[in-house]
Amino acid sequence: MEKEQSYQVNEIFRSIQGEGFWCGTQAVFVRLQGCPVGCEWCDTRRTWGRGGTSMTISEIVGEITRLNIGQFGHVVITGGEPTIWELGPLVDALHFRPYYVQLETSALEGGKDISRRPNWITVSPKAQLDFRIRESFRRHNGVNEVKYVVDDSFDEAVVDESLHAPIYLMPEGLPSRVEMIHKTLEILERHPAWRFGSRLQGWINIR
Repeated sequence: MEKEQSYQVNEIFRSIQGEGFWCGTQAVFVRLQGCPVGCEWCDTRRTWGRGGTSMTISEIVGEITRLNIGQFGHVVITGGEPTIWELGPLVDALHFRPYYVQLETSALEGGKDISRRPNWITVSPKAQLDFRIRESFRRHNGVNEVKYVVDDSFDEAVVDESLHAPIYLMPEGLPSRVEMIHKTLEILERHPAWRFGSRLQGWINIR
């Protein structure tokens, strides 16, 4: 019998999606271990290196079910950087339940393309990667929304509109720094089609 695939999982928890299009939606978050990016304002640095708990797909799905989001519930695969893992088998298993699967990724070079597409793909380009989204990811996976963190060094010129997806600008900080809120609002005045990205988890103090 073929051995069931496992992943290093940092945590699985039920909360509310605090960012982007699905802001306010109840969801279960599957946070995978490992991230080669290392953003200086990262609020989950514990995922950067080794660690987490080895869990099979069955164990992950079982924990999601235990958290009782019901059939068709919303599941967010996040990190860390989840595309360092082969996510196809996990996405398949979640769709079988069937759950609605959202992936959050930086779409970094060297990451894996998703062999079975999630329902919703959120890409957050990072300064450490020169805000690039790898070309194979664009072609193979597609993107439903793009989120940028507005910090002291953020320049609106890096925003990539070629994906034809909604663009969210999220002021840095949890809760957002006042200076970054003002900076974000100033940028949005020049770009009416872009959207303000609330980081709800910081305002109501949840994970």
